[in-house]
Amino acid sequence: MVCFADPAADGLSDGASWEHHEALARTVVGSGRAWISTVRLDGRAALRACVISFRTGRTDIDELVRAVNDTRGGPYGRTAATPRSPLSPAR
Repeated sequence: MVCFADPAADGLSDGASWEHHEALARTVVGSGRAWISTVRLDGRAALRACVISFRTGRTDIDELVRAVNDTRGGPYGRTAATPRSPLSPAR
């Protein structure tokens, strides 16, 4: 399991950050590309990816990262208003 937060939500209120992460998760899951959920960690909103299948490989993880970043917008999720995502596909 890995949990991570979208840095674009750093300046948002707790409620707005939760809604932001919920929307990201809904969009990624709705795309059918990957499955993630939301979680609260130490009171902060975050996304959670839980890999339990032995068949999950590097390409599956790369696709999850791409799905999240595509949902955020732009390469690696970067837009003019957001910093570069801490997530990047394996090379």
